[in-house]
Amino acid sequence: RRLQVGSFIQGVGSLSDYCLTTPNVYAKMQECENNDDQLYLYDEKNRYIKFEGNCLDHQFVANHIYFHSCHGGPNQRWYYNKKTMEMKNLGGERCLDIRGNKELHMYDCHGGDNQKFQMPSTWTMSPLSSDYNDRVTVASNLNLCMTFGGEIVMKTCMKNDSNQ
Repeated sequence: RRLQVGSFIQGVGSLSDYCLTTPNVYAKMQECENNDDQLYLYDEKNRYIKFEGNCLDHQFVANHIYFHSCHGGPNQRWYYNKKTMEMKNLGGERCLDIRGNKELHMYDCHGGDNQKFQMPSTWTMSPLSSDYNDRVTVASNLNLCMTFGGEIVMKTCMKNDSNQ
């Protein structure tokens, strides 16, 4: 398992002076101050963003973003699109969004600066199925691709397999 070094998650444009912060309960954006509560680890294998052993979590019902014990659910597994600078989790197609009060929630993607983030350059947060983006994969295991060989099965993705 590859745990990537602690670093900041920063806003862009008018929010570029703000970093993801864990002040109390809910994650929010606050002025970047190089504090320990603004340093996060990225677990590449599980797609977890971690703080003090807990994972960044989207609470579906109240639409809050906070740190919760890691449980492997899709609402804790994050991916990043370097081109659009958007962060999403495997729980849906909505984007991580900064509200006017700087709290975070998930919202329909619209391309505004309040949905763009600068991720640490040392983190490898590839988008879903980066090597196999023309294939159907399983969210819980992005290395499995739908394969046809008389019947449809899920098999390890192979770059040169024309049946996938």
